[in-house]
Amino acid sequence: MSHRLERTIAAGLLIAIVFTALAFGGVEPWALAIFELLIALLALLWVVRTVTEGRINLALPRVIFPFGGLIIWATIQGLVFHNASASPVSISLDAEATRNAAGTMVFILVFWILAATLFSTTQRIEMLARFLVIYGASLAMFALIQSMTWNGAFYWIRQTSAHGFGPFANRDHFAGYMEMLAPIPVALLITGAVPKDLRLLAGFAGAIMGVSIVASLSRGGILSFVMGMLFTVLAYSPRPDAKSRRTLKLAAAGSILAAVVVGTLWIGAAPIVNRAAQTLQEASDAAPDYYSRKWLWRDTWALIRHHPITGTGAGAFDAAFPAYSHASGQYIVAQSHNDYLQLLADCGVIGGALGILFLVLLYRVMRRALKSPDRLQAGVALGCGGGIFALLVHSLFDFNLQIPSNILLFVFLVAVVCSIARIATQTGAKQMSYDLAYAQPSVSGGRRVSL
Repeated sequence: MSHRLERTIAAGLLIAIVFTALAFGGVEPWALAIFELLIALLALLWVVRTVTEGRINLALPRVIFPFGGLIIWATIQGLVFHNASASPVSISLDAEATRNAAGTMVFILVFWILAATLFSTTQRIEMLARFLVIYGASLAMFALIQSMTWNGAFYWIRQTSAHGFGPFANRDHFAGYMEMLAPIPVALLITGAVPKDLRLLAGFAGAIMGVSIVASLSRGGILSFVMGMLFTVLAYSPRPDAKSRRTLKLAAAGSILAAVVVGTLWIGAAPIVNRAAQTLQEASDAAPDYYSRKWLWRDTWALIRHHPITGTGAGAFDAAFPAYSHASGQYIVAQSHNDYLQLLADCGVIGGALGILFLVLLYRVMRRALKSPDRLQAGVALGCGGGIFALLVHSLFDFNLQIPSNILLFVFLVAVVCSIARIATQTGAKQMSYDLAYAQPSVSGGRRVSL
């Protein structure tokens, strides 16, 4: 029974990933409520599984703890006290919004812990590799088809005036989502984890995801996709004697990038050229644009200087920002379009320190995961690492980590990397014991993924 419950919970986690993306990124209250209800149900099933088995078995990677610290700090920010005149006082400038943000973060943390616990075996990682490649390619194809048949409505039904792409109301968020998935088939090809008869299919999956990112016209997304691909190519170091692997690495990345260019030309390059020209025009325009990122970041920095230690409260940016904005107030600015600045604005130096600690721990666990002797696990770790790096780059220009679907996929990829690092460490210890016992070098094999 415990094994059936584990499979059910694992499937539920994947459903949560797909649902939040298809539900417009999970940004609407109804979508967020369904996500939280699903995670609560999965947590309850985990409790049942724990009682059935008679022992607690949870994976708590160190990289999770800074996020837990952020939840604790957000909870403190949202506490409301009353002064001598009975007026409410809190660290947050919008205590209700901060409490809501802290609550959502708790559900994300529960999702993260369950993912790190359940996707921790070689069999599930192999299944996950197939799922992520097929899911990413399917989402990319749907987005391209909808774009080419666009009638002003999401799913051809719900009318909208948003400049979205695919199921996302913001094209930058679609690009941010896809750039986390696109490196995975490339990485599997680079590490040789894909059989010869399936390499063309894996290459097509990577290419169609890349084409969808370019077609979304997200400038930050295109740049981040390229950076993710560079990470994927440069971060993997095959054995010095593996000349064929180095050749395959360059051939795989080069072929997919070429396919992205060809695919982009096929669907039409004119919008992309126009978008590039718009970028150059904006860069040379000296007139103040209070809705551009440059001015938005400047005003956000003014907010940070006035609340350097404690911040204005998680989720309280839209309430605090108008006092520091030079804009007319015609538009509501809910995010700073830079996740790093917004972390400082919302949570102050305390949040910034937790963010730096997270990046340091992530770097360490990534190094261990990439050393996996198993080709499949090394490929998944490399692909997840490329996607994580791409989103961290994109976070310099946008607020993908404020979108439920995107942060959910991000922490899921981190959880998978942590699992692979743990398996690689255990395998390395066993392999070292074997080498010392027999005084002969070991030959690490590797499994391949069947798509």
